[in-house]
Amino acid sequence: MKTEHGSVDPFINSKLMKIAYERNKAIVNGKKRILKLQAEFGKTLRFERILRNLSLRELARRVNISAMFLSDLERGKRFASAKTLFKIMIQFRKTDN
Repeated sequence: MKTEHGSVDPFINSKLMKIAYERNKAIVNGKKRILKLQAEFGKTLRFERILRNLSLRELARRVNISAMFLSDLERGKRFASAKTLFKIMIQFRKTDN
């Protein structure tokens, strides 16, 4: 998404990165916290995908993951690796332009 000044809104990607960071930090603090962060990440991911008018299958194809895996991410059942997260953010930026 573009801000009023035309630049890409850093909040979108920073929120996903913050959630990913907190998830990794939470591993030490217990599984309940991890599951909560995975669910929050999934909701944010789905919101951002829909905001950009990307279908689940289209985003999965662009990121080179299965639609089932992306669905699991959005439902908080699994968590993305740093590499997959980076690929997703690149696709979001591409659709922002």
